[in-house]
Amino acid sequence: MPAAAGEVAYLYRELDGDPITWWDPLALKAAITRWIPFATGHPICVHQFINFLRPLASADQVRLGLPSISPMMLAKPDQISLLTKWLIEHRSAAADEGLKAEWQRLVDALVVAGESRLASYSE
Repeated sequence: MPAAAGEVAYLYRELDGDPITWWDPLALKAAITRWIPFATGHPICVHQFINFLRPLASADQVRLGLPSISPMMLAKPDQISLLTKWLIEHRSAAADEGLKAEWQRLVDALVVAGESRLASYSE
């Protein structure tokens, strides 16, 4: 999955400004659908996918992200860490987009797997 360049630099950043987003996650939806079976069960793929979604607006992130992340994450919920922050950040967007149940399913699975930072969001 494409992702923005990191903020790591040797002594200083060579370029000013934000990294260029050269991909359109919404245009790659068909490729994502084909990729999910190969990514399932690999926590690094969930982390990479979240970084891939970052250029999108919150509503687009949850519309594309939640249905894609669910099968990948639910295979090994105890090995996901970056997802916790993403879920908290996009809670209201998930509700606004009618994806609250999908969001809640991921939160509850992570809480059962031991993710205490999401305990207050669990039902």
